[in-house]
Amino acid sequence: MTVTRTFKISGLLSVLGIVLIILGNALDMDGFLVPGIILTTFCSPVFSVSLVRHLLRGLLWRVGSRLFVSYVLLGFVPLPFLLLLVFVQAAMVGGQLATNRVQEALKDRATKLTWRAAWLAERFESTK
Repeated sequence: MTVTRTFKISGLLSVLGIVLIILGNALDMDGFLVPGIILTTFCSPVFSVSLVRHLLRGLLWRVGSRLFVSYVLLGFVPLPFLLLLVFVQAAMVGGQLATNRVQEALKDRATKLTWRAAWLAERFESTK
C-alpha cells in the first residue's frame, strides 16, 4: 500500500518539530523551541488526518471487510463502554462511602476534643 506525499511530508515535519522542541528544552534555546512549536502545531493535525485516512483505507479495502469491521465494532465496542460505566459507578459509590467514613471520624474526633476541652476547663477553674 502506498502513502501520499501529504502523509510523508507532514509526518516528517511533525517529527522535525518534535525533535526541535526536545532540543530546545534540552539546550534551553528558544531558537529551536519556537520553530518546533510552530511546526508541530501546524503539521500534526494534517498528519493525523492523513494517518487516519491511510489506516482506514488499509482496514476497509473491500465490502466484505467493511461488513466484518462493522460487526466487530457492534459486537466488541460496547463492552469497554459498559466496563467504563461500571467502573465510574463503583468509583462514585466508593467515594460516597469514604466521605461518610471521614465525616463520622471527624464527628467522633470533634466529640472527643470537646469533651477534653470541657474537662480541661473544669480543671483550670477548680485550681483557681
